[in-house]
Amino acid sequence: MKSRLFKALLYISGFFTAVICLAMNFFIIPKIEAGADGLRWLEMKFGYSEDYVIGFIIKSTSECRDIITNVQIPLDLFYMVCYGLFFSLLIIALLKKMTWLIAFPVTLSVVDLFEDLTLMNMFKSSDYIRFSGILTSVKTILMYICFLIIILLIIYRIKQHIEYKKGLPD
Repeated sequence: MKSRLFKALLYISGFFTAVICLAMNFFIIPKIEAGADGLRWLEMKFGYSEDYVIGFIIKSTSECRDIITNVQIPLDLFYMVCYGLFFSLLIIALLKKMTWLIAFPVTLSVVDLFEDLTLMNMFKSSDYIRFSGILTSVKTILMYICFLIIILLIIYRIKQHIEYKKGLPD
């Protein structure tokens, strides 16, 4: 489990997860929102209505739509692989064994994939709006569940470490 490959994958996936997250949140998404007259990017909302999406599409400039289809969505497809791998490996590392809990980040990545596919198609047809909004909500819930699992596992490992230190002779 603590092989060099495992550690390398954990660190590399964590690095790319952090870099992509920062790039999207500080550079790409603000450009998208500026190009859509200040409307929040769809993935940053907890679901959305058809009216909101239509307003977003109407207000978004051609440059904004180009950023979405040529930068944001392709980068998000790579991001989903990175964070899915990172969260899964982190859970395994914290528990020091394979566990069913990795089903949450794996499912999160799959839902994000389908969300990205529906977002790409939504600019061509409004038939995808409702389904895409549902996927965005499910993705958000799964993301919070993954964060909660990781936080609880970190607390568990800290508690174990403290108990271990207390058991050592002075």
